[in-house]
Amino acid sequence: MSQIDKLFQAARRHLDAGRLPEAGALYQQILAEAPDHAPSLHLLGVIALQVGQGAAAINLLQAAVEADPTVPAYLNDLGEALRLGGNADGAAACFEALIAREPSHAGAHVNLGIIRQQQGQFAEALSLYERATALKPSLAEAWINRGALLLQIQRPDEAAKVLETAHRLAPKDTAARLNLGNLRLEQGRLNEAMALYEAVLTTEPNHAAATFNLGRALKDLGRPAEALRWYRQAETLAPQDPTIQWNLGVCRLLLGDWLRGWQGFEARFAAGAATGPDIAGPAWSGGPLDGTLLIHGEQGLGDTIQFARFAALVRAQGVGRIVLACQPPLVSLMRDIAGIDEVVPRDGPLPPYDAQIALMSLGAALKVTGATIPPAPYLTADPARVAAWADKLGPGFKVGLVWQGHRLHRNDRNRSLPAAALAPLMAAPGVRWFSLQKEPGADDLAALPGIADLAPDLTDFGETAAAVMALDLTIAVDTSVAHLAGALGRPVWIALPHAPDWRWLMGRPDSPWYGTARLFRQTERGAWAGPVAAMRQALAGLAVS
Repeated sequence: MSQIDKLFQAARRHLDAGRLPEAGALYQQILAEAPDHAPSLHLLGVIALQVGQGAAAINLLQAAVEADPTVPAYLNDLGEALRLGGNADGAAACFEALIAREPSHAGAHVNLGIIRQQQGQFAEALSLYERATALKPSLAEAWINRGALLLQIQRPDEAAKVLETAHRLAPKDTAARLNLGNLRLEQGRLNEAMALYEAVLTTEPNHAAATFNLGRALKDLGRPAEALRWYRQAETLAPQDPTIQWNLGVCRLLLGDWLRGWQGFEARFAAGAATGPDIAGPAWSGGPLDGTLLIHGEQGLGDTIQFARFAALVRAQGVGRIVLACQPPLVSLMRDIAGIDEVVPRDGPLPPYDAQIALMSLGAALKVTGATIPPAPYLTADPARVAAWADKLGPGFKVGLVWQGHRLHRNDRNRSLPAAALAPLMAAPGVRWFSLQKEPGADDLAALPGIADLAPDLTDFGETAAAVMALDLTIAVDTSVAHLAGALGRPVWIALPHAPDWRWLMGRPDSPWYGTARLFRQTERGAWAGPVAAMRQALAGLAVS
């Protein structure tokens, strides 16, 4: 055995034992005698990559590939070094060359898939991961990445089998546990999700994602005070992560910590939790403005209805003129709100303005607390339309129903309920029932005997507002009609899930947002029988009176 071979074997023993400095010194000794010794160039490059010397690692691995281009590991590790160094195109070229040379190299497929996923080329990435799992079914990393991508592109049913396979192959792997936990969180299997996150934290107590997601599971279980502790710990581990900041803010708002809650809520755009129009111009953060302020709506219709009330407080700050850019269905309804000078569709041409602010950022800018929320009513309906609806609906105690929110809402499976769950209400004596549900299904209406469907006549929000004014009561899930009724100052009962949206706070039967609202909360996750029974009892006395 040559001296170089002896040195190389000794260096490899040091490397396998984790003694990187000793291994590196021997590889350098070999290269001093044989500068083109490809195995030493390669492993010295691997060491450099492990200790964070990315540029040196790339140079060494490139030299290894040039010295011996036939070894797949050299090209694969060069690609990984380039990827970690931010050179995605260079890394992809390495993996593509390796796949062309070794079509059965599963690791190269995984690594190229990672790049394509990061580049947003999800179909190609998924195909690469699928190919990797076919080439090497025992490769847990391929299953993990495939499942994580399926979750990312919102295909949880397909992700389930994939991530369960990954966890079976590598039950103690952090990524396998974490991603299966994320799936269980998505599925609402929250206790299982918590167990998986806790398993990660047992071996990696400072794992930011597991810490944060454990908080998410607790919040979804209706335990926000406990969730807050984990969110705060996650923030110390990843202080620049906007998703953690946003969730921390929402949790604080839910618990009534208004001012700190609004601060975190401002991270919603960076976290991808909200989208809005791309509005340029100086940001307004409170105070006088000798000019025009553009307030632009965001998120859902209910959010706009809820927050438009703050225009009067903005005016009181010394703002000269206020323009609200909102969703087209709300334009006519918003025009009579105090403090607003002009209302325009947010997706159309905008008038000149001197500063701008997203509508829901008014909470932070105005330092809103429960004690300073402007009271309802602040919306009005066209009197002629109201009179027409009163004639159309006729006499008696009239109640409108909404049981389904927008199906694409991230929390719709929890906030909406089957129409059949409301069937016990139909037996309340002395009540005439009307559906305010947009596009109700035939099965839904059949489940509510005696209900009249108003949807064909609810042509816009102005018409819905007039109908709500002509009703004696509106019963709704957490959706835009609930906000509309509250903003009009009409009686509204709102059915809430066990883990409610932040704006409804915890525990209380009333709301600082709407004085005419009464909140009926689940006491158990997914169980609507309790709130419906409470409504049935309250409704009986109300209808009789």
